[in-house]
Amino acid sequence: LSSDSVYVGGDFDRADGTDVPSSKVGRWSEPTTDLSLSKSASPVTVYAGEQVVYALTVRNNSGRLATNVSVRDDLPPGFTFVSANPDKCTASGRTIICENLGDLSPGSLGIIHVYATAAQDAGTYRNVAVAGSSQPEIKNGSDNIAAVNVQVKRRSADLALTKSGPAGARVNR
Repeated sequence: LSSDSVYVGGDFDRADGTDVPSSKVGRWSEPTTDLSLSKSASPVTVYAGEQVVYALTVRNNSGRLATNVSVRDDLPPGFTFVSANPDKCTASGRTIICENLGDLSPGSLGIIHVYATAAQDAGTYRNVAVAGSSQPEIKNGSDNIAAVNVQVKRRSADLALTKSGPAGARVNR
């Protein structure tokens, strides 16, 4: 028996007094799912203040229906939430919660797009998200967590200075 199962057995009597042999009673397991999450960013290199689009794909890898699927996406420091599709996503600071995205049947997937403005400081920024549902995860592993890095660059000015004037020009002070 697995730790997430309860064995129901023994002899039971129906209301009419007839026996129900234990062969008619079996094991009960709590319904579980196996969600996986993948994440990408476009573009992966941006200039400070430009828009980044994160695409999150949640897939139900189990043989059971996953109900009330949700995704939490924590934007990196300095990034600003702009919008998300579907519109079931809300933001509080840098945390985006996409609740009750619906149910995912076995093998099906759902896609979320999160639009954000990149930080003003140059550097590599890691964005992490996690998917879940009303059912516990089968594996309790990390395949329902996804991350992607975005490189933010600062714009540099391309300046040139040209001095011109007559060869014998003098500057008065």
